[in-house]
Amino acid sequence: MSMQMTATVPAAGWYEDPLSPVAVRWWNGLGWTEHTQPPPARVVDFTSNRPTGFAASAAVRAPSVPATPATTATTPSPSRNEYIPMRGHTGGVGRTQSVTASSSWLRPTHWSTPAVWAMSFTPWLTALIAFALGILVAFGARWYVLLAAVLLLPLLWIAFAVRDRRRLTELGYDKRASWAWVLLSPLAYLIARGVSVHRVSGRGWAPLWVLLANIVIVAAANLGVSMVVQAAWVPQQIHSLESTITRDYASRGVAATVTCPTAGVSLLPGSSFRCTAADTGGRTQSIAVSVSKAGHVAYAPVNAAPGL
Repeated sequence: MSMQMTATVPAAGWYEDPLSPVAVRWWNGLGWTEHTQPPPARVVDFTSNRPTGFAASAAVRAPSVPATPATTATTPSPSRNEYIPMRGHTGGVGRTQSVTASSSWLRPTHWSTPAVWAMSFTPWLTALIAFALGILVAFGARWYVLLAAVLLLPLLWIAFAVRDRRRLTELGYDKRASWAWVLLSPLAYLIARGVSVHRVSGRGWAPLWVLLANIVIVAAANLGVSMVVQAAWVPQQIHSLESTITRDYASRGVAATVTCPTAGVSLLPGSSFRCTAADTGGRTQSIAVSVSKAGHVAYAPVNAAPGL
């Protein structure tokens, strides 16, 4: 057995937007539409100091959509209450709630914000900052400069998360993921955001997928760059190092051939490896090579062979 309820529904017109207190939305007589605009001036009854309605204004016109005026509507009792607009109502506490035709415009549908897309592309920003840090270390930058570069990325994460939450509030989302999730990583924030947004709009996972795709692309790009550097740049630097050590031996009157490994050798700050020096008589000497944090290469003999 179904129950029928009759609710008085206002005529078509501009009313306060249930999703935004700073806008008005067109009510077509039975439900909300997608048309919004800034609110016009209100007519105030100075004897009671209460607004009585919207003033007539050329800017307040019905949108070019069929409006269906209606004074009453008989609908089955819905599963949840919806807002019915009231002329001259200022919003806030005391808003009338009653049963009416279900309106999809009372539920947020937009989920995209510029801040969330910026967060989705932060893997590229991470790679850029890491590259800048490498250059700063190579040039011996001060510790506070390096600290500022390291803190830049999490500060940007927090800024993106806070701006994204504010925009979601403007779009009508009452429950939003905390910005603190981003302190773990952008991935954690976008997962929490996707859960809260998807519950309301049924969408909102796209930024997470874009972030994961960018992580994979950046990781692959870093791997490709490191392989190219390993294959081209490192052998050239090793050959230059061998020539430098050979000239050092020659300056001491020793004709020696220096050989350094190229496979599995890194010239990044903090790395080390060993080379071998051999003279014409077959005597050998091990040479320890190290790269300082500032990027300077130093070498020294490990065992002192006679004549070397």
